[in-house]
Parts: sequence; structure tokens; C-alpha cells
Amino acid sequence: MHHALTLHSMANGHFSLQVHATVEYDSFPKVAQQLLESLKGSVIEKVNSADVLVWKVHILTQPFDLVFDEMTGDLSIESNSPQGDTTLKNIFDKHYRNTNPTEVTSMLSKKFLLMSIGRLLILFVSLLMAIQGFSSNFIPTTHYGLLSLGLAAIVTWLIFRFVIKPLASPFSGLVSRFKFSWKEFWSYLKRPQMIIHGLFYLLRFKGFYFGFGYILVFITITFSAPTLLENLIAKPFTQDVMVVSRKMSTNLLACGYKLKLDRYGSYFSNSYCVKRKNYRLHRNIERQQTIILSGTRSWAGDHIKSISERSKLDY
Repeated sequence: MHHALTLHSMANGHFSLQVHATVEYDSFPKVAQQLLESLKGSVIEKVNSADVLVWKVHILTQPFDLVFDEMTGDLSIESNSPQGDTTLKNIFDKHYRNTNPTEVTSMLSKKFLLMSIGRLLILFVSLLMAIQGFSSNFIPTTHYGLLSLGLAAIVTWLIFRFVIKPLASPFSGLVSRFKFSWKEFWSYLKRPQMIIHGLFYLLRFKGFYFGFGYILVFITITFSAPTLLENLIAKPFTQDVMVVSRKMSTNLLACGYKLKLDRYGSYFSNSYCVKRKNYRLHRNIERQQTIILSGTRSWAGDHIKSISERSKLDY
């Protein structure tokens, strides 16, 4: 096949293989016949109208529509089934390898491997920073939290476009071309024995990776960045605050329990996480008790590093 090809996804979710060739209404039968011969296809039925020509064809045992639109000059092979989608993708991949051998070979080149390692390092460092930020007692100010939302949206798109997408492109066939269904996902979750199947269902959609990346970047920007840069932007502080409430934490891996403090009312973080290793040290803290916070403070928020109880002699 000597014509350039482009693979598109249509509105119905199936693939369309566009053939870049100079075609007119009268020359379509000749071009279409040559195209089918090169693909080992055959004509089943011809449906012609004033400005659109449609041939029902078989290519590699699969049915397709060979469509020529005189208004746009587009010639395309359209699939109607998942099997047809696979066939079109294989045709496109084979054609791409034949017409771009240097680029395909470069996928295994030293430069490509170094870029892949670099992208993996970016993801790994981002994950470590997010874990560090998640485990810190940093309470951001409201304006910094809102700023982080916007920054996270921008940075997440950049990471997805230039890091995750290039890394995942060899495995793009594993991503589902169907729309995500909350109903189907919930049908897995409500049955305990099907939760693992629900997880694998979720992993098939690129939206999951985009959402995961957004959360990871948001935590990194909001909670990790200020604590890593606190030597440059923050100053030490010590302050008395009152405990509004105390409750056991649902995040048992990081916190023994959480203290809600009267000073903080941010939507992004409004409580102090008492680490499990310090649980026994502070287990006597109660509601309406005054405690002493110590840490660093900046325009981005407060990084609480320790708490201490006031002795009864201080009251």
C-alpha cells in the first residue's frame, strides 16, 4: 500500500482508517479496488448515493464499510466491531513499521531507554514527595490551597502528556476504548468477592491515571513543597491552641487519632495527626484542653512539628 494512513476513533467508539489519496467520484471504484487488492479484501455490496459512496467489504475475514465522501474528499475504512478495530490497528501498525523503520527502531535505542528511565524517575520522585507531604502535619492556608488546585491541574496535564502517555504508549491496547460506567464499577464494589475485578476494571481507563496523577500532584504541591522549602520561606513559631475535638483516625497507617484545633478551619486540612509512634505520649489529651504547638509558619501555612501538653501548674 503506497498511501499514507491515519487511524481515528469515531463517535461510536470504533476505529476508522483514513486513506490519504487523491480520489474523485469517478475514480473511486478504481482506487477502492486497488486498495482492497493490497489488503486482500473483497466487495460484498455497493451502496452509492449522490455524494457518498459506501462499499460493504471484507478484509481479513472481517466486515467493514469503505466510505468515500465527495464533499470532503475523504476515503476511509470504518469498523463496526471490536474484531474490526483490532484488524484496522494491525493494518495501521504494519503500515507504520514499513514506512517508518528508522522511528520504530529508535524505540529500542539508547536515547529512548534513557528518556524512559528519566520519566520513571520523575514519577518516582513525585510519588516520594507526595508520601512525604501526606505524612507531614502541614496545614495550608485557604488561599494557598486554592492556588494549589490550579497549579495541580496544569502540572498534572504536563506530566500526563510528556511523562505518563509516552511511557504507556506501548501498552495502549490495554486501555479500554469504551466509556467508564459508574453503574458497572459499583456492581463490582458492592460484592466483596468482586472488588479485585472492580480494581482491574478501573485500571482499564486512562481517566483513572489522570485522576491519580492529579491527586498525587496536588498533595505534592500543597503539603510537600512548603515543608521541603521551609528553610527558605518559613519562620519558627510556638502557640497555644485549644482542642475542639478528638477522634480516632481512619488512616490507621499514619495516625493514631486526630485533633481538631480551634485555630484551623481550612477545607484542605483542619486537624493535627498524632502519629502512631507518639500515640502513648499524647493519649491523655482531651477535648477543650489547651496544648502548645511548635513548628514553622509561612504564607503557605503552618508545619506543625510537635505538640506538648500544658502542665496543671500552668493553669
